[in-house]
Amino acid sequence: MSLHCTNKRVEEYIQQVNISLQTYTNSTKVITFHLIIYP
Repeated sequence: MSLHCTNKRVEEYIQQVNISLQTYTNSTKVITFHLIIYP
């Protein structure tokens, strides 16, 4: 039972990390885009 709870927490943590990575990647793309367009 506790193992299941731990797995659930790990999944939620991984989801949060994925969201953070996506946000970071999008921000980086936007910054790169601006650098390319406005050198």
